[in-house]
Amino acid sequence: MTLPKHTVTIATRGSTLALWQAHHVQHLLLQECGLSSRLLVVKTTGDRIQNRFLHDIGGKGLFIREIEQALVEGEADIGVHSLKDLPACIDPTFALGAYLPRGASGDVLVVSDAHIAEKLSGFGAVGPKALQAAGAFTVGTGSLRRRNLLAQASPHIEVVPIRGNVDTRMKRLQEGAWQGLVVAAAALDRLPPVSGLFTFLLDPDWFTPSACQGTLVIETLCESPIRAHLGALNDAVAQRGAEIERGVLARLGADCTLPVGIHYTGDLAGGFVSTCVLAPDGSESRTRHPVREPDTCEEIAETVLEKLCQHGLEKVYHQLGLAFPPCGK
Repeated sequence: MTLPKHTVTIATRGSTLALWQAHHVQHLLLQECGLSSRLLVVKTTGDRIQNRFLHDIGGKGLFIREIEQALVEGEADIGVHSLKDLPACIDPTFALGAYLPRGASGDVLVVSDAHIAEKLSGFGAVGPKALQAAGAFTVGTGSLRRRNLLAQASPHIEVVPIRGNVDTRMKRLQEGAWQGLVVAAAALDRLPPVSGLFTFLLDPDWFTPSACQGTLVIETLCESPIRAHLGALNDAVAQRGAEIERGVLARLGADCTLPVGIHYTGDLAGGFVSTCVLAPDGSESRTRHPVREPDTCEEIAETVLEKLCQHGLEKVYHQLGLAFPPCGK
């Protein structure tokens, strides 16, 4: 396989977490493919607009638009993304050239108040009972899924809507903007540790993670010659899980206006996909569906939709003001 004659240019956002991800890919390209690379830091629309929420200004694509433009214009060869930031269906001009091994997929509650932390510490993974025992406190999140799950768990929790990069949020938590903050476990694993804070895993059987949370993906143009090299970085288990989760997301017609958690646990031989769709009034539709190796993503998504419909999905969509039945993209 012929190596590219030029240094590979990696387009990335400029946050601490995004740069960690890009440097990680740099290391893999050199170690596994013998490719040298450089970073091109891109400021996306999602980074520039910090006073409004994604569900108000156009959705997940706001974190990738400028990176994809850099690929189209030849300024970059690849882009590195947290896969949960990508829409369920991407423009066919682009390809996901490699799914990296999945990191921690769950969510964590980070607490700054020692008294609240002491109340939570008597439990294992934190669920509704632990949150009710913790009493009244404020929790920051910009996610509709996280907001609705927290509101469902305890009437004493005040959920404060926030935006900003993870490191910015952690700093504001330290400064006392809120008493708690919900972030992806993978993000904390990839960032430098922060002192003076207490971290608790939220029970994933209740707090169903966002689709593809913890998975990094490398995007490139479909016709780019670098695609041939990216296969060396691809993790088949991560790809299978991501394609199942994104298939369900697409079948639900979902974007960031839909508070939904979708999580596949298993390997290439099979496993389970858990799905939870939530409304602000506390109503929800949940299912846990077994997956076998021969099942296609389309078959899995269709069966999950049928099961969700049997468990109140129409009511949830009505509460959310969304058309029902959902129109898959």
